[in-house]
Amino acid sequence: MASSTGDPSSETEQLLAELNALLVESKEEVARIAASAEKGNKLSRQNAKVQDNMAAMRSKTRDLEILAEEVDSESEAEQLTQKAVEYKKEHDRLRVSLREANLAAKANLEKAAREERELLFAGGEKAAQRRKELQTQADLAFSSESVTESLRRTRQLMAQEVEHQTSTLATMVESGSTLKKAEEEFTGQRSLFSSTRRLLSQLESQGTLDRIIIWLGCTLFLLACFWVVSRRLGMARFAQMVFRGTVNATRQLSAPQSLEAPVEPSVHVEL
Repeated sequence: MASSTGDPSSETEQLLAELNALLVESKEEVARIAASAEKGNKLSRQNAKVQDNMAAMRSKTRDLEILAEEVDSESEAEQLTQKAVEYKKEHDRLRVSLREANLAAKANLEKAAREERELLFAGGEKAAQRRKELQTQADLAFSSESVTESLRRTRQLMAQEVEHQTSTLATMVESGSTLKKAEEEFTGQRSLFSSTRRLLSQLESQGTLDRIIIWLGCTLFLLACFWVVSRRLGMARFAQMVFRGTVNATRQLSAPQSLEAPVEPSVHVEL
């Protein structure tokens, strides 16, 4: 199918050139078929070649019609459409010519066979020589068919081997892709494990530091409690003794004074 991108004029010229080449080659091949008096593989190959050329002509004619729909110029589109119609007619004429050429080849073959039979039945040296030639040709044809069949089997085996190798290669490529994905996953998990290990080490170090800080805090707290309690107990004793001294002094001041000097009470302060 013609591409919609690129220069339309160059695509048109290329399509027309390819169509002309296919048409000329097909006509020459049809002419050789019409003049042929042979049968078998050669005639089949000639017919197959013409059939392939006709199929290519149909495909390229469709491309020409699509290209005619894509061009901007109306006159150019009309010209391309007209060319497509002409090549369709040439294709139909070529199909009729191929049928007539095969009939002509069949007639030539029958005529040659009839002449061969007449020559063989006529007898003489020419008939013996002709029979020998025909036998040689038959042997060569048989050998050629054997070689062709062997080559066909070899080609089939090679095609099967190529197909097997292709499937094996595809399987290996798929396995390689799977292994690569697995390796990428393992690499990601390895980095995750490394980061997790580092995080666990940091958490362990942080836990040890936290335990040390907690023990130090508890020790300082207990020491502070002990110091506060000890200070509290000492101040209470001092306050109690001051209170007792104050009470005794008050009692002495309120009692009547005697001629003898009063004996001052001794106050012992314990810290």
